[in-house]
Amino acid sequence: WIVIYHLGNKITDVVSMDNQKIKFDCTGTISAGLIQFAAVFPDEKIVWCHSNYKEHLALEKINTLHHHNKMMLSFRPKSNNFFDNSIGYAEESLFINVNKKVSYPTWQMSSYVGVIHASVLNAIGDKIVCEPDLDYYLSSLAKLCMPLGLLCYSEPQLLKSVEIMDSTA
Repeated sequence: WIVIYHLGNKITDVVSMDNQKIKFDCTGTISAGLIQFAAVFPDEKIVWCHSNYKEHLALEKINTLHHHNKMMLSFRPKSNNFFDNSIGYAEESLFINVNKKVSYPTWQMSSYVGVIHASVLNAIGDKIVCEPDLDYYLSSLAKLCMPLGLLCYSEPQLLKSVEIMDSTA
């Protein structure tokens, strides 16, 4: 896998599975960076992580959690979602009172930490605009691709501990 660390709206670091630094163009959006790395590494899992969570990222669990290519996992350690409750009931599932300490299906993805296979990003190509807001881009990708078979989950095990919820970033 490839891990893309970011802070604000910029990529800060990119490393391979064997912890080798990968050169990157830091002038574009993070979403454009995801697409670029997917093109260069078409057979890899693309992991993203907010730089404040770098030490908390459970890299050893990536292959177990992301067990097939048609999955997208992310986790927002804060108690609220990117889209707040003011938009109304927007989730198309049975989950109303969500326990963020367990995995559950959702289209509301997070820029804090996540993983997707490069083949999914390559398949969507330029069908989704590379938004400067990574949360919006990832949620748009999930909302559009779930009906096409992409399994999207909030996955707290992407972080070593859920005890850091609401404490950083």
